[in-house]
Amino acid sequence: MMRNLLIILIVLFSFSSCKNFFSNDVLEHDLSPREMKEDFDLYRRILEKAHPGLYEYHSKFEITNLFDSIRQTISSDLTKREFYNKLCFLADNIGCTHTAVYLSEPDVHSADHKKFFFPLNLIYIENKLCVNSSDDDLPLGAVILSINNIEVDSVMKSLLSYHTTDGFITMAKYKMAAENFGYYFYLRFGASETFEVRYKANNSGFIKKATLNAITYKRLQEKAGKQFYYDANDYDYDLRIEDSLGTAFLSIRTFDFSSVSRDKVFTNFIQNSFRLLNSNHSIKNLVIDLRENNGGNYKNCFQLYSYLTANRFREFGTAWTKFKTVPYASYTSDNFRGGEWDAVEDIINQDFNKDSADLYYLTPEKNEWWQPNQNRFTGNIYLVTNPSVSSAAAYFAALLYNEGRATIVGEETEGGYYNHNGFHLLEYELPNSTIGFSFSIANVKHALPGKFNEPVGHGVIPNRIVPSTYKDFIENNDTQIQYIIDSLIKKK
Repeated sequence: MMRNLLIILIVLFSFSSCKNFFSNDVLEHDLSPREMKEDFDLYRRILEKAHPGLYEYHSKFEITNLFDSIRQTISSDLTKREFYNKLCFLADNIGCTHTAVYLSEPDVHSADHKKFFFPLNLIYIENKLCVNSSDDDLPLGAVILSINNIEVDSVMKSLLSYHTTDGFITMAKYKMAAENFGYYFYLRFGASETFEVRYKANNSGFIKKATLNAITYKRLQEKAGKQFYYDANDYDYDLRIEDSLGTAFLSIRTFDFSSVSRDKVFTNFIQNSFRLLNSNHSIKNLVIDLRENNGGNYKNCFQLYSYLTANRFREFGTAWTKFKTVPYASYTSDNFRGGEWDAVEDIINQDFNKDSADLYYLTPEKNEWWQPNQNRFTGNIYLVTNPSVSSAAAYFAALLYNEGRATIVGEETEGGYYNHNGFHLLEYELPNSTIGFSFSIANVKHALPGKFNEPVGHGVIPNRIVPSTYKDFIENNDTQIQYIIDSLIKKK
């Protein structure tokens, strides 16, 4: 009898501890079917009214069926996390890298000091999930095989919908699932106090096991900047010259400089850089490193391209939006109402005119022509891309690829080759769940004359596909730059 009572007490204590642990998680709080359906229907109406790429890669029939099917699964109480995952799944299926679903700041920061999160820095390389830190709980390069008895391949596939890409591009999803693994794993599987991990150490065939303790969200963010192997993005741009190779290396990590004055500084940098290149006749090669560039101001993208092309070019093929005034304005976020609303309505009213029953097109006078710059570089051009290149940066890569002006080395961009959604973002907040979402206002078709034989729904696919290798990862070598030097420049 005492033995049975002891077992009951242990079970009750364990359940109570577990319940107390998860009750601290705001994402485990329930939403009623009524609350979720109200938010879901609003989310759907806003996307149908305003999203410019809703039916770009799937028919209206397919998207409608998807919405209807997901809505039917909302029949009982769900946690906020479970409802959030449904909205993310829908957003991901649109195929737009500028469409995002996100939790409110209070919800995110509620976990700042709660130990819910997987503790390792990770990288996805050669189809393996590897430890990307030399001072973590597992050794650098350790290959993760399973977590909490779930095989890593299954885990990774379950995390892909948290990072949207244009069309059907997947490599960027794997890259970001690894880089944001602790946060994404929490969103998919919920909070854990510990994680049971099976792994193989570097160059070892033996499977090992470890129990890792969860860390706080604040600690997770602190660790994010301490990867062993990564493409740096903490500087905007840089130029260096290797005289012995007759080569200049131009790194452009963003086209978004946040202000008019910083745009002018970039203009000065580009002007001075190409004057220097043209005055130094020993420089025969230019390597442009575009890795980690998420885009930004189109003008900065076109300005750089004007120094590389011999042809006159137009900014866009077409650009259109569905609305003249911001729809469902009362549901826009505080952040949008505080800074972006005027900019969005100004650009639509000044630059777009109604050209059909339902759409507003960018006017011809706002779709400018550019001339090649007199200081353009005429030597060999090599462009380095990776799965984080999107938006205006992917468009820049598409322009170079389309003209055949550069040899592109690396991996497929996450931004589309033929088109993307761009200009400004609309930002909304759903009233019951406080979940936010955003998307771009305009559908942008790229001006790519004469070359339309690339696969639809994909990014810019390099002439030389050169992913990073596990060996270079361990030795901290730059696979793509070294390939250009050894296999392209030195062999000329």
